[in-house]
Amino acid sequence: MRKLLPFLLLSVLGLLSCAKDDLEVADLNNNPFDPAYVGENLFELVSADVAYESVNGVTQSFFRVEVRCRTDRFLSPTPFNVRYKRSNTEVWGPFQYNATTTIIKQYGYAVGQEFCWDFQLGNGGGIGAGNRICATVE
Repeated sequence: MRKLLPFLLLSVLGLLSCAKDDLEVADLNNNPFDPAYVGENLFELVSADVAYESVNGVTQSFFRVEVRCRTDRFLSPTPFNVRYKRSNTEVWGPFQYNATTTIIKQYGYAVGQEFCWDFQLGNGGGIGAGNRICATVE
């Protein structure tokens, strides 16, 4: 009986340690680097206004849009990149590495015109979640 008691105790402990909650794969959607991310928007509009610059002595106006990447929504600090495109095009711009803020200069605009851009997050060569940002020229 003495030889059987340690075996029984180890068996009971082994069975109890295996009792874990079932993992629900459908609930694993809080990682913003996953295309199936369902959390809050990762990109937000900071400002949108008409600005001016001088090019070769000629003053030009443009619609300036500032967009912020919400790195506070990352599960942990990590390197990342951002890409964006006008919503009515198929061509993505180049990746911007660790860009918490993106400035877009939109030339050729009219007061009251709305512009939209699709932003995406990525790292390690993969593309994660994203959202659309729209701004209207005032």
